Amino acid sequence: MNSLFNSNNLWSFITRHHISRHWFSTGRQLWSQTGDHNEEVVEDNAVEVERHFDDLSVKQFECLAKTADQMNDIEMILSSYEYTKYETQEVPSSLTLNDMKQLMGLKSGGQRNSYMNFLYQKEIQSIHSKRLRDIRKTLKEKELSDKWIHMKDKRTGLLDDNGDIVYGLWHNSLFTRISPANIRRYSVHRLRSAALFGQNIVFDLSCDPQMSQTNCAKKLRQLVNAYQTNRFSFSQPFNLHFANIDYKSMVWDAVQENQLVANYPHFLSAFTPKSYLDLFDRKDLVYLSPKADRDLEYESNKTYIIGFGDEYYTKDVTRVKSRNEKIAMRRLPIDRYCLWSKGSKDLYSSVVLSILNDMSEGIGWQKAFERNISKSRFKTDEEIEAEKLYRMNKMNRKNKMRQRFNDSAMIYK
Repeated sequence: MNSLFNSNNLWSFITRHHISRHWFSTGRQLWSQTGDHNEEVVEDNAVEVERHFDDLSVKQFECLAKTADQMNDIEMILSSYEYTKYETQEVPSSLTLNDMKQLMGLKSGGQRNSYMNFLYQKEIQSIHSKRLRDIRKTLKEKELSDKWIHMKDKRTGLLDDNGDIVYGLWHNSLFTRISPANIRRYSVHRLRSAALFGQNIVFDLSCDPQMSQTNCAKKLRQLVNAYQTNRFSFSQPFNLHFANIDYKSMVWDAVQENQLVANYPHFLSAFTPKSYLDLFDRKDLVYLSPKADRDLEYESNKTYIIGFGDEYYTKDVTRVKSRNEKIAMRRLPIDRYCLWSKGSKDLYSSVVLSILNDMSEGIGWQKAFERNISKSRFKTDEEIEAEKLYRMNKMNRKNKMRQRFNDSAMIYK
């Protein structure tokens, strides 16, 4: 009886009950907004889905163990996984080789439990997201079928009953529908043009040994966002290069696991182990870093290098590297055109790429910063007025102190 109502079981019950209620209320909200009162759809999708756990053994992960200590780590991780699975079921339904590699890289048991719980929450979220997509799809199909039945009663065509021209849907229309496939094909055509005539942008992937696994996954997401930003930009995209890649590094493993190249058949940007010094002229290279001493003056004939990793800026790796390679190092002129309030000036790769893209259009630094950086990073009008008032009060206090000193000096004379 005590084991039934211990803290772990109680917390597991509360968590599952809260998640099921949350997604049931979300489905009911969608059902009420669309006007489809088919409550059975929402009720069926609100039921908790049973997960089937895979049978895991040490033999499946022997390829990751090169020493006896690593084999012991695998056994400890699997034993903890089995215990939590039968105790609370708050573990993922299976562990991949990459998951085991990540768990082996963590030292303490608390970190491993936290990462295991992260995988569990990620799997639960994907299950409920799929369930919610099914709800939306069912309700959308019902809405379209009702709309089609309603439109059958109306006249469709170029002319109405009196012979006059009718404009609108199912009648005369100036524009045709542009499908997502057409947009993708057009973006690929623009990437081909950029590969031939566009300005070059290089992502430096050589600082991989300095990076942790968490930062590697985070920067890889930024890499994907940067590629998407460049591909679907309104202006002419850049010609992206990913240089200094090590095919034995965790960055390349993350690229293959994420299937970055496989998901984009028309990637048109190559990962190369060559250095950017072998690809471009040294005089045309400019390394971008917030640790630089001089501001950037944008030039369309230059090749800009974007570093890959947050930890490099704290360790000044980019500064040392640019000096050793005799490459110009510049920073974005944020302080010259904006009043920065809070947060790091180490912007995401996609944000830097968007700013450079706007500069290629001739918009200007200030508008480019305001368009791509969150307004919460800049000082508000109230903060500017408060700073002015503070400086005025400080100057008044100094003037009063100076006046008192002069008066006392006159009295002494």
